[in-house]
Order: sequence, then structure tokens, then C-alpha cells
Amino acid sequence: MERYKNTWLPITGRLHAALIIKEALVATTGCWASKTPEQAHAFLAKPDVTVTNESDKQRQLKKIEVLNDKVRHAFEEITRREEAKKAQLRAAQKAAVDEAQAGVDAARAALAQAKAALSEWEHKNDAIAGDKNQYKIAVRNAELQVTGAEEKLSSVVPSPVKKVPSEKVDAFLSKVKMTMNQVKSATVLNWTSKSISDADCEVIAHLIASAMPFGSTARWMLCDVSLIRTPCCRTSATW
Repeated sequence: MERYKNTWLPITGRLHAALIIKEALVATTGCWASKTPEQAHAFLAKPDVTVTNESDKQRQLKKIEVLNDKVRHAFEEITRREEAKKAQLRAAQKAAVDEAQAGVDAARAALAQAKAALSEWEHKNDAIAGDKNQYKIAVRNAELQVTGAEEKLSSVVPSPVKKVPSEKVDAFLSKVKMTMNQVKSATVLNWTSKSISDADCEVIAHLIASAMPFGSTARWMLCDVSLIRTPCCRTSATW
């Protein structure tokens, strides 16, 4: 390189040279990690940065010029796809709830009609219908239909996040030395040395559920969790 003209350079054996090159690469990693594509381009475009084939250098410099935009566009596309998935999930959830609610409404209407028919029969005949009466059987069947429709509705409606007193949340956050924003933005929650108790698990579930609204594609994986059987036959988690 141009900068080494008229400079004495030591000659080192191949094995030792490999170590020197490795150390030099490690030393420069921190320098490059903080540079923007524009800064990297300006540095590498200097005339004293030479390569075997100058056309290769110019071709790679052009790639660096558009690198920032390409990365931004890639992340924007990922975000767009994730939002589209969330919208599809929400639409599917709403459609399922609407369908189940329509089933409940229809079953309840049918039950009301069956009860009205039974009441009319009893009034007309001045008698109480027995268990084998067709109108009484129709009412029982309609009641079963209502129960089934309501169970289907409850299975498709998202369960509400259980409320945990703010005092418990604040105490837990103080215990793990984190803020709510830090928990919500974290990709790893390393609480292995925080002496997490059974009572803390309720708060953990609340925090994770609060940070992951319906439609989120994020997933949590539990690591380093030990299940311990206590004398009173309860199972506790030690983080």
C-alpha cells in the first residue's frame, strides 16, 4: 500500500503472521461497528486503500452506497408482512367470533320459540308437560344447543389479561431491576439469579401477556427453568 513506501516492515513466519492478522482484524472490528455506510464508503474510497483489481473496488463501493437503503427497505418489508399477518389474524378472529355469536343468537331464539310452544301447549291443555312430552323434549334439545353454541363462542373469544395489582408489578420490577418499557422491548429476560418465587410467576405472566397483544407473532422460549416438587405437593418454578 502507498502508506508503506520507504518503510521497513518486519518479516514474520506464517504461523505467527496468522496470529497478527487475527489480532488486527479483532482490533478493527470495533472501529467498523460504529461506522455508517457513508463513513465506510468515504474511508474505503481513499486512494491509499488499494486492491488487486481497481474495478472490483469501484463495484463494491457502489454496493456500499445503496447498502443503507437496502437494509432499511428489507426491515420495512418485514414490518409490513408482520403487520399484514396481524391484520389477517385479527380479521379471522373477528369472523370466528361473529359466526359463533350468530350461532348463540340463533340457538337462543330457537330456545325461546321452544319454550313458547311448550307454554302454549300447557296452557291449552291445562297441564304440566311430562319428560316425554314432545314440547318438553324440544326445550331440552334447544337448551343443549344454546350450551354448545355458548361454549363455542367462549373458545374463540380471546381470554382477557388477568389484572395484577400495580403494587405487585412495581415490586417485581424493582426486584429484577427493570422498567416496564425495558421488559416490553427486551428480546431476552435473564432473571436466573433474581430468586423468582411462585408468587412472581403471576406477575411474569401478566407482563408477557401485556407486552404481546392479540395477533402478535412473537414467541417466548423459557430457558433454565427448574421445576421443584415441594412437600405440600405443589410445583414451583425456580428461575
